[in-house]
Amino acid sequence: MRLAGGGISYRVERPGVDEVLGLFASTGYIPSPETVDSTAVARALAHSNLIVTARHHRRLVAIARAWADYASTCYLADLVVAVAYRRRGIGRTMVHRTRTEAGGGGITLVLLSRPEARGFYERVGLAAADDAFIIRARP
Repeated sequence: MRLAGGGISYRVERPGVDEVLGLFASTGYIPSPETVDSTAVARALAHSNLIVTARHHRRLVAIARAWADYASTCYLADLVVAVAYRRRGIGRTMVHRTRTEAGGGGITLVLLSRPEARGFYERVGLAAADDAFIIRARP
């Protein structure tokens, strides 16, 4: 699929739960929409104060869901790009747009990475942190 002139529109918006679940399931981020508590996803979307999307002809092809204080820090909770749209610079653009929307270069962007995504985050300019602490969610 060639995207003439990019063909991707980026915006700050709150997409619908069903389209987010569809994107998550199509990428393997979740097994299937039926296996996820859609009310939990709805809560996550409702309580995130910065959501950047990428659309191709109205179709949701990427989402960056974050919390920002717009002064110093932005936590990027989810970054998901549809499989057919990967390796086109969309993920990189989403990371940089999220930081820009959160306040720009003075903002520290923080995220937790799946092991298979570490290389991507390093390529787009994030550095692994050795000064962070975490209490992991219980299964």
